[in-house]
Amino acid sequence: MTMSGAPPNVNDPRVNSNPVGGTPLPPTWSQGPQGPPGPAGPVGPVGPAGQNGQEGIAGNQGPPGATGATGPVGPAGPIGPQGLQGPGGVQGPQGNVGPQGPAGPLGATGPTGPQGPPGTSVSATAHEEFLPAATATTVTVAQALVRPLIVARGGVVQSQVDGHYSISGATLTFSTPFDGTERVIVSYQTGTSGTGTLIDTDLRTYVQRIMAVLDPSGPPPPSP
Repeated sequence: MTMSGAPPNVNDPRVNSNPVGGTPLPPTWSQGPQGPPGPAGPVGPVGPAGQNGQEGIAGNQGPPGATGATGPVGPAGPIGPQGLQGPGGVQGPQGNVGPQGPAGPLGATGPTGPQGPPGTSVSATAHEEFLPAATATTVTVAQALVRPLIVARGGVVQSQVDGHYSISGATLTFSTPFDGTERVIVSYQTGTSGTGTLIDTDLRTYVQRIMAVLDPSGPPPPSP
């Protein structure tokens, strides 16, 4: 059977024309229903990748992810230069006084000092007491008065330099009259009698008694 090789006529009103070999069918016959599709053929090989298309529009940003774990601490950097010193703060209140520390050890004894010059000869001394009458201004000692040592009036030591009294021979003249109750004590040098220290024991004892009355809480005076 020979198939006609002539192409279909474009003006042919027939919907489908499949030239086949054999005896042509009458023109009044119509085409039958379409047959079922045949089975799918095998998948052909993958073609080459096409060119990248244009970048699409960026989508909405998604929610932030969870915070990751803290990484290890890095090595310490070098120390920077020292900054400028700030202004001094206000001084705080003074603290309480701490307890007294223990006494330190006794220091070594210092060297002995040079010997002093030899003493001068001293005189014998005398001690006399008087109770002058009111308005009197003088007292006279019984022995030769070489020089006065202590003159006291009513328990107060008098000064010749300050003009409390003056001396003429064995008589002492006071600048103001007595009131009749003031006791006068005169300790004086009467003459030379060797060397030693001038100490009027009786006068010292009297002065100690007076000071004990005037200042009972004061330090004790030296012994006579």
